[in-house]
Amino acid sequence: MNAELIDPFISAIYKVIHSISSMAPTCGELVPRNSPFTTQQITIIAGVTGEIEGVILYGMSGSTVMKIAGTMIGSEVDELDEMAISAVSEIANMVTGNAITILSQKGYNLDITPPSTVMGVDVQISTRAPAMTIPVKTNMGDIEINVSLAQNIMRKAA
Repeated sequence: MNAELIDPFISAIYKVIHSISSMAPTCGELVPRNSPFTTQQITIIAGVTGEIEGVILYGMSGSTVMKIAGTMIGSEVDELDEMAISAVSEIANMVTGNAITILSQKGYNLDITPPSTVMGVDVQISTRAPAMTIPVKTNMGDIEINVSLAQNIMRKAA
């Protein structure tokens, strides 16, 4: 997967995390990941459709979910409940939306799907294309972003 598809997600995670926490995250080395792979405790899945299609998977621990939710609402969250999951789903939606906007400005015609949540450690996920993993460290905990995007062959043929 080329950098043109990955860099917008790195830019977007910086922008979104900084906007909610006033702290800049740090991204580690990108790591290729073949399918299938296992999830973390909570994984938010956002779909991408259009000229490029696939999924973006945002994996994190339950404690990171609660810290992100607490930061977003301005008070401590001590339960992994629907509100906490909704908060991290919104973060995933914001990051994906920002990245897709950047890609759209480069000429790609893309859309995103509403996020879905997978709860459970070591759930196996298969993606159509190999993923590139972006490890992200924040003051709220670690987030693993797996970007699995590929050219939409059907659209390209049309």
